[in-house]
Amino acid sequence: MTEEMGLRERKKAATRDALSRAAARLALEHGVEGVTVDAIAASAGVSARTFHNYFPGKEEAIVAPLTDAARALLAGLAGRPADEPVWESVRAVLHEVVAPPERFEETVALMRIVKTDPALVASQLCGLGEMQRDAAALIAARTGADPARDLYPHLVAGVMGLTMRVVVNLWVDGGGRADLRELVDCALGQFRAGLPAPARSAPEPLAPPAAPEPPAAPAAPDASG
Repeated sequence: MTEEMGLRERKKAATRDALSRAAARLALEHGVEGVTVDAIAASAGVSARTFHNYFPGKEEAIVAPLTDAARALLAGLAGRPADEPVWESVRAVLHEVVAPPERFEETVALMRIVKTDPALVASQLCGLGEMQRDAAALIAARTGADPARDLYPHLVAGVMGLTMRVVVNLWVDGGGRADLRELVDCALGQFRAGLPAPARSAPEPLAPPAAPEPPAAPAAPDASG
């Protein structure tokens, strides 16, 4: 029975993955407006009814390759040692989640589409919001906090979600040249230090204004007049 359930879960995961990849590919090829649920389902070899067993709409399917990282973050956090300091767990999990994707060009192109489409941005933020609620519950359980009253687990979960989103966006905007793990460490370090303002060189002092020239002396009267 356990083996049968395991096979069923793997089949469901494979179907969901096929649908999300088909949705992302069609969005890259035809634009978001040119994608339909029927086209996604047909590309993945399933019915539209099956599609709706996994996603409520095309937007959720298109951003799934990105929001699935939030699911991986939760699984990683749940698997960390119970006696490990929370911030060490957060750092380790983010290092795993933000690793450069196998399909680099496809991921970068998809993220650029998502950033310019309000409906896709909303779907992505919704996925991150769900992740943060679940992460807060995990952190509360580890620290003995009450998620219904205490700010700490929610703030840590918020830092996790924001760090992941900002780091990956900066990485994409920079053409993938930055080191993702270094960006994560820098972000967490700034949060833990209280977000100090970045040091800036002192501006050069302005030159004092030039003294006004004295008014010209009045001309002497003409004696010949």
